[in-house]
Amino acid sequence: SAEVCQRLEHSLEVLGVAAIEDRLQ
Repeated sequence: SAEVCQRLEHSLEVLGVAAIEDRLQ
């Protein structure tokens, strides 16, 4: 389950960065 949590956190970070970049553009 630890690996799943880490994967979810990484996915959220990637999505968050993508959303921020979209807003900046």
